Amino acid sequence: SVFDICGGSCRLLSRQKGGQRTLLWAEGAGCGAMSTEIEETVKKLSSFKGVKGLFVINQDGIPIRYTFEPELVTHYAALVHQLVHQSRSIVRDLDATDDLVTLRVRSKNHELIIAPEKEYIMCVIHMPDVTYD
Repeated sequence: SVFDICGGSCRLLSRQKGGQRTLLWAEGAGCGAMSTEIEETVKKLSSFKGVKGLFVINQDGIPIRYTFEPELVTHYAALVHQLVHQSRSIVRDLDATDDLVTLRVRSKNHELIIAPEKEYIMCVIHMPDVTYD
């Protein structure tokens, strides 16, 4: 969910799992203290075995945070943006009260785990055949 904090001068993107909320992204004038926590989250996700990279895009499909080459993230962002909007439309066509929460797309070489929010979309690119110790 996206919340306004700091009197509306900051915005943060967080994900709730169970009773715990994890900060994923923050922006704005008063978010200096938040950026360390965001970087730790990005670093943590990036350090998982098999993660090739991750990115966050806004609702216009513009990358606002990423961990790999700008040319590649631009290409991924455009495709993921289109996929999320098509998938969200399908979900709502099937049930107007429902909404898209997560997408997983797996190919022979990669797995995309996509978490769309109201104003942002986060995507983790993962190698599917990585064994976990």
